[in-house]
Amino acid sequence: MESSAPPRVEITNLLQPSILKQFVCKRCQTLLSTSSTNPFSSLSVKGVRHFYPQAQLILSLHYQLYIKLDEVIMPRPPRLAYPDTWYHIMNRASDKKFIFDLNNIPELFLNILSETTQKFYFEIHAYCLMSNHYHLLLHTKDSNISKIMQHINGIFTRRYNKITESDGPIFRGRFISKIVNRDSYLLPLTRYIHLNPVEAGMVMQPDQYPWSSFKYYLNPDDRPNWLTCNIILEYFTPGQEINEYKKFVVDKSV
Repeated sequence: MESSAPPRVEITNLLQPSILKQFVCKRCQTLLSTSSTNPFSSLSVKGVRHFYPQAQLILSLHYQLYIKLDEVIMPRPPRLAYPDTWYHIMNRASDKKFIFDLNNIPELFLNILSETTQKFYFEIHAYCLMSNHYHLLLHTKDSNISKIMQHINGIFTRRYNKITESDGPIFRGRFISKIVNRDSYLLPLTRYIHLNPVEAGMVMQPDQYPWSSFKYYLNPDDRPNWLTCNIILEYFTPGQEINEYKKFVVDKSV
């Protein structure tokens, strides 16, 4: 039996708790009953265009809400680390400073990613550097996600402070890590990461943005050796995988 599609809802109405809670997981629904403030008030539809499929908007809002659990009501748990694990990593600059808008800073961060893949046993499958935060999709082979991210953030902070002649922490706190189910969420997550600049209204198409891995999925000859794209592309038809992945991301086709 085919599952029925969720009822169509106006974009602005999706920010109402009574509406959005119908589309999110039980974990996120706990915010409605345990938080003294309205966690939905800080969710954003900035950059969302009316021709976006509703499912993509719900995915974006749901993920923002998922992150809020760590910031609003949930106690800080021990960092979960397992071998052979996929992680969505995010970190935001303190005071929402536009750290990646400065000249040469995005290249600095990417160089550190390259160096880190040579030091630790893991793979980078997608990334996006926004003005004040970053997203990474990582696959660890050992139980070493904390060591990997401590190295990346620590080296970046020291080099950033030296270049900008500043001092102190760059990021607002410890990085956020979400374990990713490869079978059900890996592909949608790469789309989410690569569409960040589009949803923020920075570009019209994801391949126009210079500081994400999307362009390397489309141009394998330019792909750096520290970026792994073949695992994601293997989900598509051999010989057509690049065009099909582009359509999957740009057209939001399932």
